[in-house]
Amino acid sequence: MFSKLLVPTDGSDHAERAVVIASDLAAKYRAQMVLLHVIKDYNVPPALARFAEVEGIAEAKTTQHVEPIIAGAPHVVVSRPVGVRQQIQGDAVMRKIADNLLEAAKAVAAERGVASIRTVTAEGDPADRILEYARDEGADGIVVGSRGLSDLKGAFFGSVSHKVCHEAHCTCITVT
Repeated sequence: MFSKLLVPTDGSDHAERAVVIASDLAAKYRAQMVLLHVIKDYNVPPALARFAEVEGIAEAKTTQHVEPIIAGAPHVVVSRPVGVRQQIQGDAVMRKIADNLLEAAKAVAAERGVASIRTVTAEGDPADRILEYARDEGADGIVVGSRGLSDLKGAFFGSVSHKVCHEAHCTCITVT
């Protein structure tokens, strides 16, 4: 049924469950598994920043994240804080976090009997990179967590998994 599964992971609980389910499918069908982590930017959610600190990869700086809003007539732009975010600077640090996340996912897949596992790190918009890799790799399935580490903005403008499932040209399994 499957010969190549693409499994994006960001270290979230849903992504970790997606890795387990994809691993079981890949082992059952003797499919190749491609684990993908996409680096979106250097502002990371607190959970990923804690991971970096615990692993000794980086020391995170806390910054106040502010977004502009348009309010009232005749449309006044006002800045409002939307929460505290952790900021980790540097491409090398983000790549090290990606490597650690992918190695952990690879270990889970190997433990569950997947024989062929590849890891890939990309940069850019997560949904776009996932769709691009699925197409370029000839994946016949994508197994993605329903919610990742994105902020509340993702809930309003559409999540990565929502976009991937609607635009993918192959089977897409969303894991909660």
